[in-house]
Amino acid sequence: DYCNFEYKLDNLSWIPLKNETNIILFKLSDGAHVLTIRGRDDVGRVINFDPISIDYRTPFLQTAYLNYLLLLFIFLLIILFGWSIYKKVDDENKLKEQIAMDLHDEIGTLLTKALHTVKLDGDNNEKNVKGLINNYISEALFSVRTYINAINFEYKTLHEFADEMSDFKSTYLTKSNIQFIINYHYDREYILSASNYRDLKLMFYEITQNVLKHSNSTNVIMNIDAKNYWLDIIHEDDGDLLDATTIEYKGNGISNLKKRAKRLGGTIQFLTPESGNGLQIKLKVKLY
Repeated sequence: DYCNFEYKLDNLSWIPLKNETNIILFKLSDGAHVLTIRGRDDVGRVINFDPISIDYRTPFLQTAYLNYLLLLFIFLLIILFGWSIYKKVDDENKLKEQIAMDLHDEIGTLLTKALHTVKLDGDNNEKNVKGLINNYISEALFSVRTYINAINFEYKTLHEFADEMSDFKSTYLTKSNIQFIINYHYDREYILSASNYRDLKLMFYEITQNVLKHSNSTNVIMNIDAKNYWLDIIHEDDGDLLDATTIEYKGNGISNLKKRAKRLGGTIQFLTPESGNGLQIKLKVKLY
């Protein structure tokens, strides 16, 4: 009736069972295993039992893969956190740049207009000069409010843009000797987003301001053509500029025009007209 038992796993050594009633296997590798059990009676005869097949798989939560996934997740969180900080700083910088550009073009235009008018009316008495300054300050404040309000609307039509530019041209160049003609050609009505509308408007302001300040021109023609979802604006003056390449890197105004054109997803060129003097500006923008 007496029997000694022993077991082995796969091809390892036999291990005796010392009155144990169960076998506990530790640190099994994943895969198929064979557990063999045998006994010996009191005279030493071997008693064999059928081998037991074991197919062991480590639970996922206990595998190294989980640790790798956790590390990857933490790494992605760090990247996402860093990207969010970068995006926030980048957005803030872009906003600051946009505000600086807009203030330069919007307020600069009005101040140039004020200085030009005061220069033309230099013989006016102090009261009249103060009146002019007050009027332009009021106009500047109104322009800033208009700019802020423009942030709130979703879109403007291209016709609304053209009408506003015509009104601006009429009032801005009233006391100058410049003849400014704007021609419009549309194959349909187009919609401008608020940001695109502001950029186009302020580009027009900057170009007009530069005509008044620097060109010494007497005639300006601007053709605005919208066709097949493309907006082409060609501005040409008959000023005394002989080489358009000399203005490429002059001042914030030209730099801002380039930045706005890029922000609009378009292109801008500064060329010398066929007449040999003055400036031709070509702006091409995709419409949606």
